[in-house]
Amino acid sequence: MELSASAKKIITSAQAFRVENDHNSLSVEHLLYGVLLLGKESSYDGKKVREFLQKEMQNPDAALTQLKADAKKDSSYFKDAAPVLGRATELAGGGEIGAMTLAQAVMESNTPTVLALKGLRAVHEQPAPKKQEPEKNGKELSSNELAMLLLLWAAVNNSQKDELVRNTGNRGNKPKVRRRTKMGPFTYRGGTVAAAFQYFLFGILVPVAVIAVLQHFTDFLGRPAPPFLMFVEGTIFCLWMFYLARGVALLFGIYSGALGNFLNILFDITLIAAEVRIIKTAWRMPYVPVWLRVIACIAVFFVLIIGAALYDYLKDEGDVTKAKFTFMNLKGTPSKIFFQYVTKIVVYPFLVFAIVWIFRLTLPNWLSKTLTIMGFCYLWNILNTMCTCCVMSCELRGGSGKKFCTFVKYFAAYMFIPALVAFLHNLFMWGPMKTWVMIVLAIYMILMTILSIVYAAMQ
Repeated sequence: MELSASAKKIITSAQAFRVENDHNSLSVEHLLYGVLLLGKESSYDGKKVREFLQKEMQNPDAALTQLKADAKKDSSYFKDAAPVLGRATELAGGGEIGAMTLAQAVMESNTPTVLALKGLRAVHEQPAPKKQEPEKNGKELSSNELAMLLLLWAAVNNSQKDELVRNTGNRGNKPKVRRRTKMGPFTYRGGTVAAAFQYFLFGILVPVAVIAVLQHFTDFLGRPAPPFLMFVEGTIFCLWMFYLARGVALLFGIYSGALGNFLNILFDITLIAAEVRIIKTAWRMPYVPVWLRVIACIAVFFVLIIGAALYDYLKDEGDVTKAKFTFMNLKGTPSKIFFQYVTKIVVYPFLVFAIVWIFRLTLPNWLSKTLTIMGFCYLWNILNTMCTCCVMSCELRGGSGKKFCTFVKYFAAYMFIPALVAFLHNLFMWGPMKTWVMIVLAIYMILMTILSIVYAAMQ
């Protein structure tokens, strides 16, 4: 049983509302507050929830205002959220609990406050809540199922505890929560910015201090070293740079988990290539031996395969969609779809490169140029995929920037032919381009630009 990103937003808002008003336990009305707050957002799920609320309630904005006032004055009519959790689980059918599922379960609860707010047209017209027990919806939950639900809710609450305390501020004599942030193998004091500063500060100063001490007592930088010692020194330096690069990937991973995972894959492959270069230089080899090439290619292949599989275990912190590119059915946020697609599609050209590099094959001219043209088409396909994912991201955000991204998408697709002509002209060294060819390409580019603008304006 999982919660969608929008459902987690509702729970976060509900918990903040509960803590703000010093209520003891989570109630249906707290969840209603989270639903009403999500309905004011411009995201895809926010629009869906707002449409649902407009059908169920006379005035959602007035209901939100009145609910805030009721929470401060009298919360005696607030009912426990356990039945709503059971109803939401039943509606989800064992799948992911989304924002619409929670909204429907809250509206079906029919507690006195929910019933009163449904018919509220203005703040001063709210009828007095009736003292009646909430109707039971759906089937009764077993003790095990209810325990699982409460554990799930508690896990979400605990993961967002620090953020809620910061948002609600210190109340009375409550102790201040000291934050700890984990980056890489270590845990640092403070939030993300403070942890990042400490991560890079220690990652730079500590190795520099060690090198300075060793240089002072051994003068190892100014004397020739045997091959094994050169290998050890080069490996330590590469691991140092890899540690700092991983910190960059961790920072980008906070914004986008998919981008962070892609950077981790890129840095892992760079580390493997650097180690191959260090071994070749340390033992003064004229070329990289076959056994080392085989090990390096196998390592890179596993990095790509494992990295592509790790995308499925990332937590999507945004609206999820589905897409199909080059016979691949992908699901997730647009950024996750794009980076997972790039990681998977790179495997095939890498296998071709590995075979040629391991066996030191000399390709005929026609085959070399054919592979070069295929590589150009691969890169252009990745560019088109990126534009498509940008359009999907704009659609999920409510259409902001969609027309511009649509224009870029069609423009990039139409510019493939002029780009391919220029690439082939340079690849085969055909000499100066003919005047009539440049005129035809210029007319084509102007027409396709206009057509791209028309398509974008129609969106």
